[in-house]
Amino acid sequence: MQVTYKELSFSAPHPLADKLFTDKTACFDIETTGFSPQNTSLYLIGCAVRKQNRICIHQFFADTAAEEKNILEAFLELLSACDTVVTYNGARFDIPYLKSKCAQLLLNDPFDFLRSVDIYREIYPFQHLLKLTDCRQKTVEAFLGISREDPYNGGELIEIYQNYVAQPKKEWLALLLKHNYEDVSAMPRLASMLAYPSLFHGQIRVTEAKINESRSFEGDAIKELFLKLALKAPLPTTFSCRANEIYLSAGDTSASLAVRLTDGEMKYFYKDYRDYYYLPEEDIAIHKSVAVYTPKAHRQPAKASNCYAKKSGSFLPQYNSSLITPEFFSAYRDKNSYFLCEEALCENLPLLTRYAKLLLKQCSASAASKRHN
Repeated sequence: MQVTYKELSFSAPHPLADKLFTDKTACFDIETTGFSPQNTSLYLIGCAVRKQNRICIHQFFADTAAEEKNILEAFLELLSACDTVVTYNGARFDIPYLKSKCAQLLLNDPFDFLRSVDIYREIYPFQHLLKLTDCRQKTVEAFLGISREDPYNGGELIEIYQNYVAQPKKEWLALLLKHNYEDVSAMPRLASMLAYPSLFHGQIRVTEAKINESRSFEGDAIKELFLKLALKAPLPTTFSCRANEIYLSAGDTSASLAVRLTDGEMKYFYKDYRDYYYLPEEDIAIHKSVAVYTPKAHRQPAKASNCYAKKSGSFLPQYNSSLITPEFFSAYRDKNSYFLCEEALCENLPLLTRYAKLLLKQCSASAASKRHN
């Protein structure tokens, strides 16, 4: 077994990194000869722990498959002082693989007692919103402007390791260690990506609201509700996205949301339609207590589909939410509801903060729909 050790300065590249990487946190990455722990071997574990303003990177390397237990024991000893582990796609691969190896090698498995943060799992739902081609670690590093020297992926390194076992060469060992080292040493900067889930999970506050009037590409007059947001966690890079009538632009500690208003007539549907009559000539429903003054020939028992009042104005979408009432619909059984945009709305910032969270949730849902299609 070979052990390498290196210290790097830790200048808290992002507030979330400083919060996540305490002296009880270990971020790690493993290298194996395949996916199945039953039929492959573990040959390298890289682990970074923090000591005040330093990041200490340990690498445990197995010169042969026979040293697999040795490197795992050394890693578990280091992990015994931690309460949190941070990985990149570790929930799906690294941790299940190590749990299986612990069982095979009769070692105590600590992972059920540790808090686990998988950066990949946290940011994957927002891949399309961030316009990432995929969520591989190197892709995300490039998005953040992190440069690497290592040109290989884990699969390509398997043959290099097998060649090293057959005939140890320093240059092959250097390639194996470099790939793992760069994966682990990038973890603190990758933590800044957690600011995007923070945004879409509603860690925001509306600081300004106004109605803007402009023209579409077709020259039609349009109105939009513009919301300025303060973000709890600063974003490492700027980005923008559109989800139907919602446009989001964000960077650093602020963001802006714009959502198009719909001008026209909407319907408010009464729920207790059996208490109403429908007036075909006026295309509205009225309560039975009032309908006694309407001739029977001009009224009929209301149905759920025609038991409504009509309202003209400018409306904002709230999708399948009932956040703001009364709710209006363009048609019966329409899944998306609207609310009337009244003059005083822009002064109610707490309400608009809740509405902004709804819009961000809708952006996230739109991204999920694209991901599954």
